[in-house]
Amino acid sequence: MKKSQSKSKTIQIVFTIIGTILVLFPVVAPILFTLIRIIQTGFKHFNFDWLMPAELFPVALIGAIILIVISLIARSERAIIISGFALAAVVIVGVMAYTTLTGLASGETEPAEWMMGLLMGIMGIYSIAHIIMGVGGIMLVRSLRERK
Repeated sequence: MKKSQSKSKTIQIVFTIIGTILVLFPVVAPILFTLIRIIQTGFKHFNFDWLMPAELFPVALIGAIILIVISLIARSERAIIISGFALAAVVIVGVMAYTTLTGLASGETEPAEWMMGLLMGIMGIYSIAHIIMGVGGIMLVRSLRERK
């Protein structure tokens, strides 16, 4: 393999790892912060921020763009990464539309239990979309490393 091809492959692997970390960060961050809080205070002040993945969408968006670009260049793992991103984008837009239309976003409507349950379920799907992209990123790193 030529030196320039080797350098290009290394750069692709590094960016794929960065992209994978960025798409998984919104899923890992609330778990990590909850564990830190439990260690600090015990279960006395248990507080899991289940909306944090949506709040960290810009971070994940940067990671998703990186993964999509590298997967298109490498012609590998495109389907899983793009489908994970599409699912995440549809869900986040749907959540924003739902909360805006129902008045939950502005605080105009008092959240009913079923509304909160629905939102939590949707955010679970959103987190699964990030995990799908993360798995795609891991598979892409593996694919890039195996190429000669």
